[in-house]
Amino acid sequence: MPKITLFTGLLLIATGVGGFAAAGFETKALTALIPAAFGLLIALCGIFAHRESTRIRALHTASTTGLLAFLLPAGRLGMLVAKGEFTWKLGTCMLAAASLIALGYFVICLSSFLKARRARLT
Repeated sequence: MPKITLFTGLLLIATGVGGFAAAGFETKALTALIPAAFGLLIALCGIFAHRESTRIRALHTASTTGLLAFLLPAGRLGMLVAKGEFTWKLGTCMLAAASLIALGYFVICLSSFLKARRARLT
């Protein structure tokens, strides 16, 4: 799980920086770096999860961050759809990409936690 966590963090960082670069590094596009901020937190948790003493806390923190990294852009996309303002522009593509990456990571975390729980109970 620590390697998956680190990889997901790096993927979110690449998504955020890539979106910012695609927007021309303009200061008005700084919000494109939000996935990179979530990615940095998740990647740091992945680094800390390599130590046995901090593994559980780091992975729980990373999974919670992953859930937030999914819910925030997904909520924004939902608001755009509800208002009828949804169009496939760079910003919405970045929201969708970050949301899907974070959702995939959270599902993997949830599966891992459930597997560990079942192993403890048997």
